[in-house]
Amino acid sequence: MKITRYGQSALLVREGETRLLIDPGELSGDEVFLLEGLTAVAFTHEHPDHCAPDRVLQLLLKNPDALVLGGRAVIEQLAMTSDRRARALSDADVVELPELQIRVHAGGHQLIHASVPVIENLGFMVTDPSGTRLFHPGDSYQVAPSDVDVLALPIVGPWGSLREAVSFADTVMPRRMFPIHDVHLSGSGRALFWPWIQRFSCNDIEGFDPAPGREFDLARR
Repeated sequence: MKITRYGQSALLVREGETRLLIDPGELSGDEVFLLEGLTAVAFTHEHPDHCAPDRVLQLLLKNPDALVLGGRAVIEQLAMTSDRRARALSDADVVELPELQIRVHAGGHQLIHASVPVIENLGFMVTDPSGTRLFHPGDSYQVAPSDVDVLALPIVGPWGSLREAVSFADTVMPRRMFPIHDVHLSGSGRALFWPWIQRFSCNDIEGFDPAPGREFDLARR
C-alpha cells in the first residue's frame, strides 16, 4: 500500500491499479483536484475542508467511473442520491475495491462547541492484500479500532488538542502513525506539535512524516 498526503486530511491510497482518494476538501490544495484514474473517492463527513462539493464534482468529471463513498449527508450534499456511482455508507459497511478493502467505523464528529450540532463522522479502515491496515479517522477521536497498523492522526483542529491527539494515538496503539489535519498550524507551530505528539505518545508507536504530494510506500522503514 502506498500513500500520498495532500492538504488537511486528503489522502490518496494506492495498491496496484486501485486508487482511493479520501477527503478532498477546500484546504487540500489544487493538485488533489487534478487527479485522474481514481477507483473511488470517499468522504468521512460533509464539512468543507473534507468535501468541497463544486470542486469534487469537477474532479468526478475527470474520473467518470469512480465510486463515490460517504455518509448520507455527503451523498445528498453532492446531489448524487440517484447516481449509480454513489453509495451511502453506515457503520460496519464493507466496500471491496479490486485491491483494497474499506471497512466503515461510524461515530460522531468531535465536539466543536456546545452550540454546534454533532454530525456523523465515518472512519475508514483500509486493508491491502498483505493484511496491512490503515485507519483514517476523519474528525473524530471517538472510535478507536484496536487492529490498526498505520494511523493517519489528526493533530489539530477547532475541535481538538495536542493532549487529545496523544490520548487517541495511545488508545489505538498502531505500529506506526503520520500526521493529517494540520493546516491550521503555521510552519513553526507544526514543527512543535508533531515532535511533541511523538514524544508524549507511547514509545512503541513509530512516527513518520511523509512529504506532501509525494508517494510514500508504507512498507518502507
